[in-house]
Amino acid sequence: MTWDSGRAGIGAVIKVDEIYRMYYHSFNYVWGVWKIGVATSTDGINWEKFPEPVFSGRPGYWDEKISANHIEIIDNTYYMYYTGHHYGWDYKIGLAKSEDGFTWARHQDSPILDISQNWEDDGVGYPSIIKEDNVYKMIYSEATFSNNGFGLAESYDGVTWVKSPNNPIFTTLNTSQGWDKIAYSSIINTGSDLRLYYSGFDQNLIMNINFATYQE
Repeated sequence: MTWDSGRAGIGAVIKVDEIYRMYYHSFNYVWGVWKIGVATSTDGINWEKFPEPVFSGRPGYWDEKISANHIEIIDNTYYMYYTGHHYGWDYKIGLAKSEDGFTWARHQDSPILDISQNWEDDGVGYPSIIKEDNVYKMIYSEATFSNNGFGLAESYDGVTWVKSPNNPIFTTLNTSQGWDKIAYSSIINTGSDLRLYYSGFDQNLIMNINFATYQE
């Protein structure tokens, strides 16, 4: 049994020197420690996995189960923003750093985002980040069973984040389809607008992919 025999969950994908790197999460036992591995590709279609994981959850800690959601390169250092939780609750956003994208160490201030606003219920996670005018902007999810909205946090250094007092910036009430739950946000700059892609769930938990145009 290999370390990733239980799942290959999609994570962050970046391109470095014409090579795509995919940071996926996996495990060989769902109730055990989750880990993050790397696969590389020259075309984004055919992938080759590294034999061993590059980052691991910690048994008994808040980030026992982890998934890599976003990777940003800041001052030639790789920043991995990941969601961690312990047995299905207490979701938080952590940060690990690397000089080469393969050897990672947790940042001393991790987790960098935890619950502090009433709407967040019992957890936050699944960050997506863009940079505008020297400010990093993170869209994150309320990450428990409610899945009722997305929040905004901003940072000048990628480590210290300040949440918007206007959170949540997008909820199920803002969806034209009237989804029962929303989750897994991803924000991109198209050059003409900011688009927030996300998953919407109906009452039967049937999932659909949607997008909204982001406005401050």
